[in-house]
Amino acid sequence: MIEINLLPKEERKTRQRIPIKKILPVIIVAAILLLMGLTYFRNLNKINSLNSEIDNLEREKNRYVKFKKEYDSINKQLKSINQRLNVLKSLEEGKTYVAQILQQLLKSVPENLWLNEMQIQQDTLSLKGKCLYNSDITKFIENLDQQKNIEDPVINKVDERKETFQEITGNSEPVKISNFTIDATLVSQVKK
Repeated sequence: MIEINLLPKEERKTRQRIPIKKILPVIIVAAILLLMGLTYFRNLNKINSLNSEIDNLEREKNRYVKFKKEYDSINKQLKSINQRLNVLKSLEEGKTYVAQILQQLLKSVPENLWLNEMQIQQDTLSLKGKCLYNSDITKFIENLDQQKNIEDPVINKVDERKETFQEITGNSEPVKISNFTIDATLVSQVKK
């Protein structure tokens, strides 16, 4: 069935049209505000998540800084201990080295020759002594040259004079004595 409205136009119920021209800017502004709000909250969420990550990284960094300080402290102590150990090793090597030199000197000294002074400076050995016969000095030089840690012994000076040994021998007669000085090179390795 078809309905026909016979009322005059003035009395008829009219449908009101929505004024699109007036509402459209409001809808656009609302949509833009909604997009801006969503973007703001999304960015705020990202910022909070990044701040949380930064805080976690800072805590980890502080923990690693603490471990780094401990590591550096332990390394410093280790270096100090190694330096002390190296000093002790060098002292021990020097101790045995000097003992070897003394033992080799003891083997080299002939009868009627005695040493008054010995100096070791770096790789040089200096000896001062006395003997009854000059041939003993030559024999001493030959014996030194055969030792494994002593090389190139050289006589620097020999002088003769007469001395008395009344306290030792009970005799007041002067005896001819040769005073000598010898220099030699020390080597820490065995001669080939």
